[in-house]
Amino acid sequence: MPWWGSSKKEKASGFIDDMDEEQEEALYDLKDIIENQELTQDPRFNDEYLLRFLRNNNFNVKKTYTMFEEFIQWREESKADRAMVIYRFPELPQLKIHYEHGYHMTDYEGRPVWIDRPCAADIDACFHLVTPDMMMKYYISEYERLIHFKFPACSTAQGKNVDSTFSIVD
Repeated sequence: MPWWGSSKKEKASGFIDDMDEEQEEALYDLKDIIENQELTQDPRFNDEYLLRFLRNNNFNVKKTYTMFEEFIQWREESKADRAMVIYRFPELPQLKIHYEHGYHMTDYEGRPVWIDRPCAADIDACFHLVTPDMMMKYYISEYERLIHFKFPACSTAQGKNVDSTFSIVD
């Protein structure tokens, strides 16, 4: 507490282990709306996942629901749930020669480290190998691998939930 006597309490962070009553109520309300609207029953969209959306919208439930609904629609349109199976990239080894990027180990908190060197990329060579649409499908597939394999493996290794990455962009 500062010497001048302010006793203002810091706002809770909105993470699963640091929520105030308003934040808990917003999470409950969001889950209730998602269930009532039958938007999804995917167990992957658990409290931690939904809190990411709520934090992004300052716990405004209406805005968060709209964003989450658009996210679910985008996942359907982009075939994200099947991305790892239907999107194949035989060009990837060659692409990585011209555009260095990828996951490499974990940081001290156990988060996967993403290293990306877009400024060093040979864009012309990359787009002789792949189209922008193929790149989008590649990134969708990579993200699905992250949430289905990397996060669970990192969580097991850390003994706690790991649901974010550490990125280095050069």
